[in-house]
Amino acid sequence: MLAARLVLEKSPHVLLIGEGAENFAISHGMARVDNDLFSTPERLLQLQEAKAGGEIILDHHAAPLDERQKMGTVGAVALDLAGNLAAATSTGGMTNKLPGRVGDSPLPGAGCYANNASVAVSCTGTGEVFMRTLAAYDIAALMEYGQLSLYSACERVVMEKLPALGGSGGLIAVDREGNVVLPFNSEGMYRAWCYAGDTPTIGILSRIEQGRGRVSQTHETDTCEVLVVRNLNVAFRQQDAPEVQAVRQLSFSLRRGETLAIVGESGSGKSVTALALMRLLDAASSEVNSEGLWLRRRNRQVIALNEQTDAEMRRVRGADLAMIFQEPMTSLNPVFTIGEQIAESLRLHQGLGREEALRAAKKMLDQVRIPQAEEMLSRYPHQLSGGMRQRVMIAMALSCRPAVLIADEPTTALDVTIQAQILQLIAVLQKEMAMGVIFITHDMGVVADIADRVLVMYRGEAVETGSVEEIFRSPQHPYTQSAAGGGPAAGGDAWPGSAAPFSAAGPAAGGERNARYGSRRRADPAGA
Repeated sequence: MLAARLVLEKSPHVLLIGEGAENFAISHGMARVDNDLFSTPERLLQLQEAKAGGEIILDHHAAPLDERQKMGTVGAVALDLAGNLAAATSTGGMTNKLPGRVGDSPLPGAGCYANNASVAVSCTGTGEVFMRTLAAYDIAALMEYGQLSLYSACERVVMEKLPALGGSGGLIAVDREGNVVLPFNSEGMYRAWCYAGDTPTIGILSRIEQGRGRVSQTHETDTCEVLVVRNLNVAFRQQDAPEVQAVRQLSFSLRRGETLAIVGESGSGKSVTALALMRLLDAASSEVNSEGLWLRRRNRQVIALNEQTDAEMRRVRGADLAMIFQEPMTSLNPVFTIGEQIAESLRLHQGLGREEALRAAKKMLDQVRIPQAEEMLSRYPHQLSGGMRQRVMIAMALSCRPAVLIADEPTTALDVTIQAQILQLIAVLQKEMAMGVIFITHDMGVVADIADRVLVMYRGEAVETGSVEEIFRSPQHPYTQSAAGGGPAAGGDAWPGSAAPFSAAGPAAGGERNARYGSRRRADPAGA
């Protein structure tokens, strides 16, 4: 996963969470640790008794008794860079006496929420052990007293605490199979949140060797193209004003199981492209033409979208080509229940009766992880939270198992925890259904995490396209370079003065470019 690589390459202090955190740390050479340190409190006790020197008593009662019973035994360990045990604590009910004195305050291990004897590890330099190990305490305190979720608490620590140690802080979650599911960097770039599981352990590790910890991202794709767009043009007519050319000569293709991210600043033509593909633009005020818009349906039939009648498109939309819109509250009908709205698509495209369609709608709500799905069928959109409404939109879009899903900034208005769950949900369902996905966004962090290929749009044109690796590691077009330079890049620091990626202000000014692109190219250091 590219975002995880960039976090590892840019962040000297990385917070690991997840059931696979220990194995990830060892296998990726993030610190000099050995399996003894990822062991039971009894083993830790044996280690500490082998040490000589002063003693420190650590508070092991930070978590309430009932929470300790639910969690099982967890612990926190601090190491120095030489691999020496500097401090440890446990919620298992024993007092740990360790060599060396790292501070006077209690050092609870309650930040490690797990159902086994996992430990949190901090590999640090001399004199910084206590401060860095406190990150686990900070997370526990934010969860207990600040009423934050685990992921929000981790974000707060990574954003505010770890950078104080020098350099940026990073967060990576690893599931029990060793898959990286959540990379994050405190510099605000590559925020690719994905749900990491219910019982993560927490570890704070400092990278020692540059270039280690590389994780690959793969998707099961084949060479079968499910969507081909050739020279799409969209223009809007205005009264008493010149015609607006929203999309110019846009061409791209999408394979089965592939995720294509279309990125660009506001007004670049991303959403207009999606609406043109869905044939939802107002014919009275817009003009759409192309050399071809071809869709391969689920039954393998290839149709030209631009040649379909309105009646034929109504049979295609929802069944073979579906879309998740930006704002679910304006997309859902406020006077119909959730069940009726999902069932309508099933009745239209699959010919189901009302009761059978409602049962299928309930299964879809279960599939998108909505609790109490039976009860949810009778609710109205205004009775749901933003995250639940977005899940309903996903259920509706995927109810007929389309060949292509267009997701138009589906997480823009959601908090980071809900964003993570929605992104992970789309990825899981994509794999189950072998869909091609077009993901429209301006968030380059999301792109780095979920996309296979990227198409960059600027003022209605595709200025660059390539694999996610190519776009992030070796962008060719000045606009892409400026956008990618707004945050940490694999090869070096962000360019001074560059704007946030795809902000309204656009990339940084300076240098030269052709007339259409303006003077938005960064100055060439070689020519300075």
